[in-house]
Amino acid sequence: GINAEYGEINGHWAPAGVWTDTCQNDIDYVIKLEEDEVEAPYLLTKLNLTTHTELYHSKANRSGNRSASSEEVRRFIEQLSPAEQEALYDFYKMDFELFGYQPDKL
Repeated sequence: GINAEYGEINGHWAPAGVWTDTCQNDIDYVIKLEEDEVEAPYLLTKLNLTTHTELYHSKANRSGNRSASSEEVRRFIEQLSPAEQEALYDFYKMDFELFGYQPDKL
């Protein structure tokens, strides 16, 4: 399991604030995947890791699938009822607050 509050869930879907231990660790940088094409090169430069660009894989995971675009996520959320949207927000509330997301901008 991930956390008693969240029960037994697949870690992939767990709120990032739970599995990153943001309250226990000093986090200096956060890269949002929807902005990784700009943020990842910046971070690699900031950390003087520009010679290690092979470590960075833009928007594709190892299976070759890409991340959903913001528009695709927005269309999915619009299919949910208001109650389902609220439940989704409540589940990920910690992430919204920690990482500066706005529920009305999804």
